[in-house]
Amino acid sequence: MQSLPRGLELSYSAITSIAALAEPLRDQVRDAFSGSLKVLWQTLLGISALGLLSTLMMKEVPMQTVADERYGLNEQLKEKSTEESNIA
Repeated sequence: MQSLPRGLELSYSAITSIAALAEPLRDQVRDAFSGSLKVLWQTLLGISALGLLSTLMMKEVPMQTVADERYGLNEQLKEKSTEESNIA
């Protein structure tokens, strides 16, 4: 428990004490935990569904199959010419 960030050790120790609670209170605590997890899962499911829908609605762009061998040569020539002018 020493490796947990400050405040989390209280949360983890509360989980083990749920079984010791009286019957109506124990059910209420379990319902609260399950309700919070239900909301969390529903939220994450909604975000995931939006992500899936947005990817399905994307326009497909074909990738090029041929590499342009001249790409970037102008920049390399400019760099060489500036280096040569700096040397001279």
